Amino acid sequence: LGTMTTPGVYFERQRLMRCGVHAVNNILQGGIFTAADFDDIIHTELRALDPTISYKTPFVGNYDASVLVLALQRAGCAAAFLDRRKPFSLAAQEQATPALLGFVLNSRSASLFSRAMRLAGVGGRHWLAVRRLSIRGADTYYWLDSSASGPESLTAEEVERRIQTLLAAQGEVAIVVPSAAGAAQLAASSAMNTA
Repeated sequence: LGTMTTPGVYFERQRLMRCGVHAVNNILQGGIFTAADFDDIIHTELRALDPTISYKTPFVGNYDASVLVLALQRAGCAAAFLDRRKPFSLAAQEQATPALLGFVLNSRSASLFSRAMRLAGVGGRHWLAVRRLSIRGADTYYWLDSSASGPESLTAEEVERRIQTLLAAQGEVAIVVPSAAGAAQLAASSAMNTA
């Protein structure tokens, strides 16, 4: 399912409404999860918390943020959503969280299918990832949008501008770090963004 169209960068393309699965695999840089794995998270963990919430659109995907966060935890990562009311600074996030892997983002999808799904009340949002990778000794950010044809390398300024634009448009952004290395950093980063 995933490819290495850009050397050293794992990338999965969109299938059905499973952008959440693809965003998690893209930030983890490997085909770690399938839709069946996400469904298992719903049935074994989330339904016990609240059986009245569906956590996905039946048959096609469109997974809730809770599923993505638990999948990242299963993979040894931690995620915390940023407060969109606060200004976003990539440099400040990097300083507060040196173990930063990247971000998982959720935005309104512009596709015709997503607009129709929004009208039907069953979706219309899209998950994607921004991953920081060290390739040939240099840190580079990659915009990993499963609805695109491949990964897009970005400067730190471009990442910051895109995330600021997404937050201003009522998008959601979660910072992702390895659990062991970043738990304390993530708490500090979250406090910085929510204070």
